[in-house]
Amino acid sequence: MLDVDTDRIDILLSEGARHLGGSDFDEILLELISEKFREQNGRELVLDATQRRRLLAAAEDTKKRLSKLNVVSEKIGTEDYGLAEVELTRDSFEEAIRRLLTRTVMLLEQALDTLGLSPQDVDHVVLVGGSTRIPKVQELLTRHFGKAPVSCGNVDECVALGAALFAQRARRVSEVCNHSYGTLAIIEDAQTGITKVRNSIVIPKNTPIPCSMSQTYLTSEDNEELIEVEITQGEDPDPRYVDIVGKISLRVPPGRPAGCAVTVTYSYDENQRVRAQIYDEESGLRKDIAIEYEGAGVLNESDIERKSAYLKQVRIA
Repeated sequence: MLDVDTDRIDILLSEGARHLGGSDFDEILLELISEKFREQNGRELVLDATQRRRLLAAAEDTKKRLSKLNVVSEKIGTEDYGLAEVELTRDSFEEAIRRLLTRTVMLLEQALDTLGLSPQDVDHVVLVGGSTRIPKVQELLTRHFGKAPVSCGNVDECVALGAALFAQRARRVSEVCNHSYGTLAIIEDAQTGITKVRNSIVIPKNTPIPCSMSQTYLTSEDNEELIEVEITQGEDPDPRYVDIVGKISLRVPPGRPAGCAVTVTYSYDENQRVRAQIYDEESGLRKDIAIEYEGAGVLNESDIERKSAYLKQVRIA
């Protein structure tokens, strides 16, 4: 959400789903194609990872064609099981992606609620990204905001155009961080006394940038010699639904008592670069790293159990 006043641009809020994009539409379309292939040939279309990648590329092309045509016919198959004539309609595709479109509308409503705005308060809705070419997406936006969305030209180039505008400094731009950053910690429920591994947020999403924020944690066992901080990206308190984007470790002198304060500081600059620092007040030692996310993914149940066992020695201050 942007507030634009002549040459000044204030980014009020950034909202979205980190794991929702054009590839999700491709996956659904591939499933539609595979289902029709099974109906005709009685066989599975996707046999291995290599073939799956090839079919996903074909599904993406079909998706683009369905944005312009009401019906698309494809000949598709395998060397072992032959070809099938597959006919796909725009209506069937839009019905298949209904769940994702509903989620998108929910995110729009969440963004407006956060700012205390109604759809009527929004002057312009701008299309960004290839998936906004899908006619149903544009239809839903028109219905929700009561006005047709506008396009600046090639929707695939919008992000690059925005980056060029920012680099040019021809306009004054204030930004917010587009993700929350935190760490895993054992947190005790004040009412029940139950402790769980939770995502402890240090920098909340939509904090104006540049910024630097800290949170202090206490060790709860004697003789700890290694402090490890796993850096999370995401808003959910449940560690299963956030990404681990980095880790920082600090060796400290032996013979330490329990209750030593450890401060974790994250800094977020105007170029969306994030740095993390861990500082041990007892020894005066500190260490910092740049966070470079390589898509490590979310924690599974065994990861959470392992982290819980380790994090029992650290609690939030």
